[in-house]
Amino acid sequence: LLGLPYFTLVPAALEEPGLQSGRAAWRFRERDEALPASPTGRWAPDDHRPLVYVTFGSVAPEMDFFPGLYRGAIDAFSALPVRMLVTVGRERDAAELGPVPENVRVEGWVPQREVMPYATAMVCHGGSGTVTMGLAEGVPMAVVPLFADQSWNAERIDALGAGIVLDGGADAIAGLGDAVSKLLIDPAYRINAERVADEIGSLPTVDSAPAIARALMEERTLAAIV
Repeated sequence: LLGLPYFTLVPAALEEPGLQSGRAAWRFRERDEALPASPTGRWAPDDHRPLVYVTFGSVAPEMDFFPGLYRGAIDAFSALPVRMLVTVGRERDAAELGPVPENVRVEGWVPQREVMPYATAMVCHGGSGTVTMGLAEGVPMAVVPLFADQSWNAERIDALGAGIVLDGGADAIAGLGDAVSKLLIDPAYRINAERVADEIGSLPTVDSAPAIARALMEERTLAAIV
């Protein structure tokens, strides 16, 4: 198995260079899908303040991180001249966060694909799906890794210069004010994130994977016959 080619949605930039094997990697990106006809209703209104998208994934809200982590993130940088879109998961009640400032909108869940094109920056936990989707749109991010593979993904974001990592789990949330300010002020973070977006954009979509898999199988079958 270690010698066989593999299919992945992970761009080469997110893989640790020193751990890459000699296996052939077939890389893909998500399918191209049109955005809703009127995406301006909820997260892209006629408010020109930068939109900062805050998500800690679908697992963290069901753990002891809620509601303290989310309230801490809101308090850390809601005073900045930004709009905040915070998602807390379908199983949580936004009311548990208490009153929020006028520039903060709390949702249970949103289609990230529809939000990313309008986000100026993102605050996240470093989950693979969230990180990859954010980079695909060139969104710089502040990463607060909490568990699983998130610290590893955060290291890659730091190495790419596409964001800022705040180590220390939930205790690091107080540093988000400075981190988000840097993401908004220093264009280097977005430039680096957009470099990865270009890499992802050059990949074929997953629609082409079946044909490639079929061709590989036919090639191996012919090789076995010969």
